[in-house]
Amino acid sequence: MNRYAKAMKACTPPAELETRLRERVLAAERPKGYVLRPWSLARKAALAAALALALTVSVGAAVLVEWDAIFTKRFGPEASASPVAESLFQKVDVTSVCGDVTVTVREAVGDSKSIYLILDYRLPDPADRAAVQAAWDSETDRVGCPDVQFYATGEVTWEDLQAGDGERWPALDWTNYAAYSRYSANNALTAYRFTGGSGSSVSAQSYDPDTGTLTYLVRFTTQSQTQNLTDRPLTLLVLPPTVTAAGGEQALADHPAIVTFQPGYTARAQQGQTRDPEAQFSAEVILSSLSITVSCGSTDLADCGALWQAVCLVWEDGGETPLTEMTRGYSGSESSYQADGETCCRTSMSAQFLEPQDISRVAAVRVGDHQVPLQPAA
Repeated sequence: MNRYAKAMKACTPPAELETRLRERVLAAERPKGYVLRPWSLARKAALAAALALALTVSVGAAVLVEWDAIFTKRFGPEASASPVAESLFQKVDVTSVCGDVTVTVREAVGDSKSIYLILDYRLPDPADRAAVQAAWDSETDRVGCPDVQFYATGEVTWEDLQAGDGERWPALDWTNYAAYSRYSANNALTAYRFTGGSGSSVSAQSYDPDTGTLTYLVRFTTQSQTQNLTDRPLTLLVLPPTVTAAGGEQALADHPAIVTFQPGYTARAQQGQTRDPEAQFSAEVILSSLSITVSCGSTDLADCGALWQAVCLVWEDGGETPLTEMTRGYSGSESSYQADGETCCRTSMSAQFLEPQDISRVAAVRVGDHQVPLQPAA
């Protein structure tokens, strides 16, 4: 849903507007005795400025964010002209040299609860770039995505990580999930992990064999009611990517990497909660411009799919939009427990919006028959 973009389409100026304006300026009546002289550069510049101003006024003050084509592919061609795009976007350009691996965060689109990052991972020189290219182009072989973890660390360097964990790295098999998941759960950065649940994904975008650089789109969402992604510098722990070919799976590095930056975008999420003891219902909502997380206690909505279908955004003008029309799929968890001899259900669901949403126009989130009022996230 992008009402702003639709309105902009409706007021597109005629293609011949600039030509007509130019002809009228040049054809204006001159006073008697006027001596025709070539126009100076200043006068030509003034005319060009006037024409540009007329065209700008005619289409409205659209704010275009010049972000990477990766974000355009993810959010759609109109997203960079959304009223919220400017507050979500950050040009990061932070590079971290981690031994023989170099990682760079190029750009970010995010708010206080959810973030998308463009991450460049430059392979170490010993890596076989040709073999990586062959696997990248193959229909059967593949280049795997790195496991990326997020931490609210403050300032931390790769040398700090190496001093704390370096002795463990040689013994780890980075192609074995059981091995590296234990490291992910317990490492020198664990104390700075986001609490309250989270969701993440990594998708490969491109490979440059000339520089040995793999580019990924990384997403992270915190489900914490109290922690924000913007509170402190954000550190990414990037485990080695892998390549799978006929000879098996091989890690493309023998140690993790990290990169830290301070989120500089200004968008903030909203959150709210409601309780109805008589109906044995409760719900907590975190609404981001990029995602939504709903946690619900209800026997009627004990299934993640049922919860996803029961959620609607309620707009200030009274209109409603079902979440199923704004997202593609969901992730979640379901649990049940006994309390006072009764079975209680707890269901949590998280979904990513297809395009950034202007949540300042959202009055509440409806979960089933109950409305959850919203306020700025803590």
